[in-house]
Amino acid sequence: MASDGCSGSVVKRGNWLYGGSVKCAVRISSRDFRPGTGDYEDPPEVAEDREVECYALEFHTPAGEPAWVGGGTYASIKEATESARRLLGESLQWEQ
Repeated sequence: MASDGCSGSVVKRGNWLYGGSVKCAVRISSRDFRPGTGDYEDPPEVAEDREVECYALEFHTPAGEPAWVGGGTYASIKEATESARRLLGESLQWEQ
């Protein structure tokens, strides 16, 4: 798929309904960089930035368009998809 303006390659895209009625975009993109938390209390593998294959979840909200809101970075497409369902709810529909 095309990159669609993100820093990685979009591997999955769809839509979800904000408030049950406002259609908003969602996407998952592959990345080769996973940002760390920067928190000294976290273990190094969480706190430090890492060059590793990962998948970023991003979505629009009615107030945030056209900016993408970060929904986290995940080790697999499956994890990113599951998180999207938890965050955005049952209205989430992926394109085929």
